[in-house]
Amino acid sequence: MNALEYGIGLDVVVFFHSLYQPVIAWFWQCLHIVGGEKGYLILLPIIYWVVDKKVGIQLFLLIMSGAVIMNIAKLFFARPRPFEAAPELFVQTVHQSGFGLPSGHVWLSLLFVGFLAYTYLNKANITLP
Repeated sequence: MNALEYGIGLDVVVFFHSLYQPVIAWFWQCLHIVGGEKGYLILLPIIYWVVDKKVGIQLFLLIMSGAVIMNIAKLFFARPRPFEAAPELFVQTVHQSGFGLPSGHVWLSLLFVGFLAYTYLNKANITLP
């Protein structure tokens, strides 16, 4: 184990894990589903059919290519999940396999929200400082 497993990232996960309550666990389960493959399988068609076909196609291509890049990066870094790095600190609440770094939920959410923000801020002619 090195600093990636025991650094500030683990401290953040320990903090959120310390807040464990049934209501919060339900909220995290919902975020896990929305930020995972199932969530994108629901959100992307809705965006395509209801919001904008062009944006839906672009998001689909971005998320799929991002998932490929993320899986390659997971193989490259090959870092364990927090409950594997420090089992004495965690109970595995969401059953997930594979490597933990980089986080697929964070990476795909960043691509999804970042793309939508960039697209719709440009359409509204809003510039950020």
